[in-house]
Amino acid sequence: MPDLPDQREERERGGLEQQSEQQRVPPPEAVDDRPGSEARGECGHGADRERQTGCGEGDPPHVVQVDDDEREDDPVAERVDDPAGLDEPDLARQHRVETADVIRRRSHGAANYATRVELEARVATYELAETFVISRDSSDESESVVAELTHEGQTGYGEGTPIERYYEDGASAVEFLHECRGALGGDPFALDDILGALPATPHTQAARAALDHALHDLCGKLTGLPVWRLLGLHRTGPPTCWTVWLGDPDDMARRAEAAAPRFQRLKLKLGGRDGLDLERVRAVRAVTELPLQVDVNEYWSVDEALEALPELAGLGVEYCEQPLPEGDAGGARVKAASPIPIYVDEDCHTLADVAASAERAHGINIKLSKSGGIREAVRMAHAARALGLGVMLGCMTESGLGISAGAQIASLCDFVDLDGNLLLLEDPWPGVEFRDGVQLAPNKPGLGVEPVVSLAAERSDGRS
Repeated sequence: MPDLPDQREERERGGLEQQSEQQRVPPPEAVDDRPGSEARGECGHGADRERQTGCGEGDPPHVVQVDDDEREDDPVAERVDDPAGLDEPDLARQHRVETADVIRRRSHGAANYATRVELEARVATYELAETFVISRDSSDESESVVAELTHEGQTGYGEGTPIERYYEDGASAVEFLHECRGALGGDPFALDDILGALPATPHTQAARAALDHALHDLCGKLTGLPVWRLLGLHRTGPPTCWTVWLGDPDDMARRAEAAAPRFQRLKLKLGGRDGLDLERVRAVRAVTELPLQVDVNEYWSVDEALEALPELAGLGVEYCEQPLPEGDAGGARVKAASPIPIYVDEDCHTLADVAASAERAHGINIKLSKSGGIREAVRMAHAARALGLGVMLGCMTESGLGISAGAQIASLCDFVDLDGNLLLLEDPWPGVEFRDGVQLAPNKPGLGVEPVVSLAAERSDGRS
């Protein structure tokens, strides 16, 4: 009659005590028929068992042991001649170990990276396809700063466009980024730690944006995921408008008509201070039925705005962007009287500006080079929603690298103006797909764009 469990356990304990006293080694023919969980308990489970001293060596996998008192009538074979595939790789265990290794290496803050994140920066200049004119200036080229981060064999890129009126330029942006090297550490996923440790130098928003974008690109490449998926967002946002730069009414109408087949909406630059702004809108409306929005770039007075806004509503304009100078005391008055929504751009740079913007506008225009990057832009979008504000996503005249960063978060917004790379003579960072009027975020790791030429020769420190 087989032993009862209590009798069996008592005899096993006695056998172990006797074995300890005599320092015996059980013969290899013996088979341990203790319950599986009890037998495993001596060395732990899985990888833990391998890490414990002495548990990695012993008899071959097809030889198991029991006490010397094992009876002949016990229902356990004394020797297993067929290894039953135990010498084959344990694929399930291998997957668990590899997964645990990835989690351990990429843990936010707990990881101890052996290598630091390396940073390089450079200035890039892009030629425009046509002279771009707004109320306060015109330009034939655009200057950006490009940040390059390298870690664990992957390189992340980011772009920011310095804004001259905010005392930024490419050279100072590169200088600031070089000062940021000490804040990077060894964990590119620790964005709050990294961005919070940056120098408090003012007039550096474009450089901060370039670094923020490069970090997101790097993290996406390290995980094999597009940034929009890392953020839990949708790939597709609203259609982008096409910007019809400031000119005489007939010229703007001609350019609007040429662009209409490719786009679902148009943005008209106003603020000519020549009494022709309404004529510009009428001329464009005569050649297209596409939805229109206007951007005055701060060039109306309160009286001009109060006079023009009802006319714009009659022409089917959906909203007006930044009609008054930044900080103008008449903002709340214009907002209250306007029959169409007012969106502010120059009045709203970062999260700290969102609440005040609600007093003078119905919505905000977020630009990554102005806000400091993706992370701050997402905060701004959520804050605006909490205050009942509309959200527009804008851009500078920049390459596909900068536009892709915007496209990753476009699904958070009501309106999108991401045509910056389409204004260039040649985009050196292809990868953003323009489909049916939408700038579609790439479905590749990180920001999903790569340079068409090597950047090695253009690095700021001259490395090759």
